Amino acid sequence: MIEQKPEIDRRSKTILGVDDSGEMQAILHAMITGAGYAFLAAQDASEALAQIAAREPFSVILMDVQMPGMDGFELCRQIRKLPKGKSVPIIFLTVRNTTSDVEKCKNAGGNAFIVKPFNSKTLIRQLDHWSQQSAAGALGRATSARREANEVA
Repeated sequence: MIEQKPEIDRRSKTILGVDDSGEMQAILHAMITGAGYAFLAAQDASEALAQIAAREPFSVILMDVQMPGMDGFELCRQIRKLPKGKSVPIIFLTVRNTTSDVEKCKNAGGNAFIVKPFNSKTLIRQLDHWSQQSAAGALGRATSARREANEVA
């Protein structure tokens, strides 16, 4: 018997895409919204950090490595220092594809690494996987918070 995966409610999940290329943002927007996710774009690290601070946590953050100013690795480290950024899945999108780059991704706090160019199936499969991880983490954090509140009461 083949185990079926549960349906994912993509409409309730928002993806942040951080890339300084308007063309890449347009590609991401088309792929991600075409699959049913909500999508917000940021052109650089400061815009990404402002968006993260201004709203509920994102389901997944996608980011380029090579950006002007703060690169993706440093942005990832900065996001991980934020309360809203400690557990959000971060996927790097980059043309860089060396063992060293993969290690830098992990060391910065990244969860996954997708090499450009990529196809929509690869991207959506990763978003489905990591957004489910994000939702499970949020449920665990909420359960833990309720448990702590009950113990205090």
